[in-house]
Amino acid sequence: MTNFKGRKWTAWYTNDIPISDGPWKLCGLPGLILDAVDSDSLYHFYCVGIKELKHKTQIKILKEKYVMCTNKELHKISKEAIENPIGYLKSQPGIISVTVKEPNGRAAKPIITKYIDMEAEPIKKTE
Repeated sequence: MTNFKGRKWTAWYTNDIPISDGPWKLCGLPGLILDAVDSDSLYHFYCVGIKELKHKTQIKILKEKYVMCTNKELHKISKEAIENPIGYLKSQPGIISVTVKEPNGRAAKPIITKYIDMEAEPIKKTE
């Protein structure tokens, strides 16, 4: 168990894979982290499979597709995109129109999702 980025985490790892790594930003144990959950059970990472690749795959990052921003700006953008995805898409340059419809053809009602920042203080439970 450890505290990281404002949350208490419990992690399970294996010494059979001596790689000090894991999901998201969790790492530092003497083996690969295969399962991790925060104390509020808002986030739960777990390994669903491990596969040895026959060929190495090179990841190409196209720098011209990225915009420099601060951490604060990134969290603001993430919050907007998660809480109001249609509104966020409509606000982006180059997007002409966005329409979401139900299978019957009627306009879909927006689904509102509450944004919970993984790196923020945990939600205080009221009793």
